[in-house]
Amino acid sequence: MARLGSESERCTRIPTGPGAGLADAPVDSPADSPVDMASLEAAQEEKRRLLDRAATAARGQLTGQGALPAGVQAADAPVLLHRFYAGEPAAEVVGHDPADLAALALGHLRLAASRRPGTPVVDVHRTDGGRAVLRVVVDDMPFLVDSVTAEVTRQGIAPDHVVHPVVVVRRGADGTLVDFCDSADAATCGADAIAESWMSVVLSGQVDEEAATDLLAGIGAVLVDVRRAHTDAAALAGRAGEIAD
Repeated sequence: MARLGSESERCTRIPTGPGAGLADAPVDSPADSPVDMASLEAAQEEKRRLLDRAATAARGQLTGQGALPAGVQAADAPVLLHRFYAGEPAAEVVGHDPADLAALALGHLRLAASRRPGTPVVDVHRTDGGRAVLRVVVDDMPFLVDSVTAEVTRQGIAPDHVVHPVVVVRRGADGTLVDFCDSADAATCGADAIAESWMSVVLSGQVDEEAATDLLAGIGAVLVDVRRAHTDAAALAGRAGEIAD
């Protein structure tokens, strides 16, 4: 579930597929090229219709492909698809196969079915087309996307594209996902609702099992460092507030 104004950064996008190259095109100054609001609205509407079709495809994929988490029903597919891709520019979504969009979101939802707060869930998934996708489910914190993509690059793997929604969920005492909230604000989903970062990093080229194992180890270490920095920053801010009082 994408959430505007989340702690983790929202702007990391590495173009690929139908929208590839758009970010590299020359950009006129605002004075020379006023924003065409009609075109932007049309693109957003096309994205919305495509995600509606992806939700229909998701319902079809649910048959015989594994159960959903207990707190999610097939009827939640439209909410899931729109939340999962809410932060994506229309140019990065339009033109993709609805079935592929659905598969990416459903796969991430299943990965997130069980997770204890404070403990990340990470894997490298192989798509039907042979692409490798690094998938992460972790508490929402600052600097996650930059830190994760930097580690991917450090290991000699090129990230093609990053889909990074922030999802508000509720979990049971054992970490089981019991509710997928249709809201951008955790406070509206109950006192025990939490915001999680769900990252799908589509990787370029061949990623063999050895490389995948090394990548998972490196990402695990990076997430520990990010959490430590986040915790330390919160403690320092609290201490500064006490001194100021």
